Amino acid sequence: LGVWRAMAADLRVPQPKRQDAQKRLRGAAQSLGFTAIAWETQVHGRVSKQHLRHSTSTQVKGKVTDEPTVRLHGDASHQMSELSRLTLVIDAVDELTDVKDSNPVLASYDIVAVVPNNEDVLERCCTAPVCNAIDIISLPLETRLPYSLTPATLRKAARAGVHFEVCYDVALRDSLTRRHLIANALLLVRSAPAYSLVISSGSDSDNKMRSTSDIAHLATLFHLSVRQAHQCLTSNTRAVMERAEARHARAEVVVSGR
Repeated sequence: LGVWRAMAADLRVPQPKRQDAQKRLRGAAQSLGFTAIAWETQVHGRVSKQHLRHSTSTQVKGKVTDEPTVRLHGDASHQMSELSRLTLVIDAVDELTDVKDSNPVLASYDIVAVVPNNEDVLERCCTAPVCNAIDIISLPLETRLPYSLTPATLRKAARAGVHFEVCYDVALRDSLTRRHLIANALLLVRSAPAYSLVISSGSDSDNKMRSTSDIAHLATLFHLSVRQAHQCLTSNTRAVMERAEARHARAEVVVSGR
């Protein structure tokens, strides 16, 4: 985990289908000062075996194999670490049935996130056992939230080590989406501890990626200080990866039966 100490990470970059697009996104992130990115695979609804990622051992889990999902680019002074991320977009509680530590599909990704689209799903994601199997809750901040944010619920998840994500890409789309993002992010900042927040791009275009300084100043619109915003990109993202490491270790113990 030494690569990520006090370094900036973008934990949500949609995985492009074309290698040239991936190269552009990687280059943009690196030029903007990021040293780690997570390539996102998004699944709507219940996860199944068809979503298994075949290259599974990563630097997050403390292992290196012939085909790691973490790859380093650049010289030693500015390496780019690449991770895999599974984002589950969940509309109903029963779609969370297989979201558990022992699921090999979840274990095949470095980071696991959930987008809860109703209040019951959000409540379940903030409570064990589901919260033990995920690293990030990414709220749909770009639209009118279909539920209220209850501080007690969010703080319960934060105490368990789950982080809440704000994606800034949606702020670059149109004025209505931007207003929704700012209003919802303000609610999130008031409801969840600052240490539990991470900021990601969520961008599939290198032209929409922004520097850590630009992101920090945008985050002041959410009533975060510049220092807190930088922590959302550095120490808080590092905490996500450390949690992922612990989650993978725990899953290995469950699977092995030890």
